[in-house]
Amino acid sequence: MKKVHIILLCVFVFLCIVTVSDAYAHDIKFMLGGSLSKYKIQPEVYFTGTEEIRNEVSYKNGFLMGVGIELALAKNMALEIDALYLQKGSQEQQVTFPLEIYGPETNYTFHAISVPALLKIRLTPGTSPYILGGAEIAMCVSHWKSTPDASIPEYPYYGGVYITDTTTRFDFSIVFGTGFEFKANGGKFFIEGRYHYGLSNIAKRPIYWESAKTRTIVLLVGFKI
Repeated sequence: MKKVHIILLCVFVFLCIVTVSDAYAHDIKFMLGGSLSKYKIQPEVYFTGTEEIRNEVSYKNGFLMGVGIELALAKNMALEIDALYLQKGSQEQQVTFPLEIYGPETNYTFHAISVPALLKIRLTPGTSPYILGGAEIAMCVSHWKSTPDASIPEYPYYGGVYITDTTTRFDFSIVFGTGFEFKANGGKFFIEGRYHYGLSNIAKRPIYWESAKTRTIVLLVGFKI
């Protein structure tokens, strides 16, 4: 059922984009890329009796794909609205002191439908580098937690569980980035990097953390029609 909801939402957003595009000079964009993301968590350190427990957080990779519309506002300025399937998340490991005991590494995957609205400024007409910035609202589709089994290296994750009910429904972020657009074989292509700085505490129900905010680096490629 979740997959059906994702498909219906993507179709709805795409139809909205097409409807709006009829009224303005525009380009339709198709994008594919990857992400590196982690959670900024609080507290990073907490105490249980005589033990100190540290949450060590690192980046995990993910995947994205989607479509967008670029509406011309001025000669070198445009408004871009995208509809993306974007994986956020994090890797986390607990270390207990003073014995320095390392717990299993836990992998969190935050599946989201991301809708960024970005102001894009080209530095020169035509083939050009550009900068962009704006805001994103991402709807949580599911949140998955899995734990590795070091005894089975060929199958590193032995199990997991959905923790969607511990996560807020929406994640709000500011977004900024840069890219380069060029023409080749009669088409318009681009490569782009973005940074999503999460403002929302997505930890609705504390697990080990009172607060978790997303930090996501995105690299994407695409073409325009």
